[in-house]
Amino acid sequence: MATSWIDDINLTQLPYLNKEGVITFRRMMPLFEYLYDEVKSIPDQGLSYKEPLLYRSAGSSTGLYSGDEVLNIVRHNVVKNINVDTHRVMLQSGSITGKELAKVKGMAANLVGIQFTKKYPELMTKDYMQARHKYALMGSVPSGSSVKLADLQGFMTLNGEISVTERITGVSNGLIDFVAPASQTDTVQSLAKSTTYNYVNQYAHSSGFTGDSYSQLNALVMLCKARDVESFGIPTRLFMDTGSFGKAKEYIRNRATIYKEAGGKGVSDETSISGASMFFPFFEGCELAYTEDIDVTAFSTNAQYGLTYIINPNTLKRIECEKGKWGPMVQSDARQEVWFSTFVEQEQHFINNLQANGALTGTNL
Repeated sequence: MATSWIDDINLTQLPYLNKEGVITFRRMMPLFEYLYDEVKSIPDQGLSYKEPLLYRSAGSSTGLYSGDEVLNIVRHNVVKNINVDTHRVMLQSGSITGKELAKVKGMAANLVGIQFTKKYPELMTKDYMQARHKYALMGSVPSGSSVKLADLQGFMTLNGEISVTERITGVSNGLIDFVAPASQTDTVQSLAKSTTYNYVNQYAHSSGFTGDSYSQLNALVMLCKARDVESFGIPTRLFMDTGSFGKAKEYIRNRATIYKEAGGKGVSDETSISGASMFFPFFEGCELAYTEDIDVTAFSTNAQYGLTYIINPNTLKRIECEKGKWGPMVQSDARQEVWFSTFVEQEQHFINNLQANGALTGTNL
């Protein structure tokens, strides 16, 4: 009886979960939808990844006034390196004993039992994705999560207030600081932040959408676009806490009403700024994304008054060494009637051009 149930889970539930379920759960969370749908994945790089940061030209110039000036051909050292290691995580679905499986007999009970036991890996997958998503945004995990905070501290987090003991290279500090660029000095991705070689994120504090949040956000988006020197790609997602999102949406609705009353068309359409989607158009090709995983009450800096992350997809990278998937349910020990499945994933995210990304605080004032 027990092994036939396990075979059914292995043949039906786990293949579906690996093919569709993992992707579905990721797409329920705005940052992960962005990371796994729009951000370029770097093929298997092994444990460690290093990328050079060329912050200015290595050459030189000479003005020819008398005509016999000598050109300095020394190559300047203008290369810094960012270095990150991938992080590997293993989950277990929750064990199922032979005694539990034997308790349910008969057609109806059998169906209930199978549905119940099949839920174990599905629920753990959802729990893990929620924990990963919140850690990426906040450096913390949801209350009551089965995934321990310590197990995720080898992954990247955007939250610049977070510092952890570095057991995985490059992740000791969160990437996005909520202070002016000149005051940013933390080491992130194995390189100390500095304006000398433009390895800082953009930042501003605002007075809310009834004040200057809209103009400040517009200015920061344009600045991030200008600092993307390779492709001039504009940030396409602005990740907000729910309070800031509500203020932004109300601000845009009011602007649309004024625009409509003045005879404008297009953006005044109410359906374009409302609805059930977690994303909606903002300006210059950007979309706002709200998430409850940005908990402003956890901040001690100006981010406690509302936070918007400004992320440029051309600079955010994902290293995928081993795609997360569930293995078959197996018996833990020949001496025990206990079955379980394991999920293994090894990857990392990093930003190779910090100055094309940023944050605006005060958006919930």
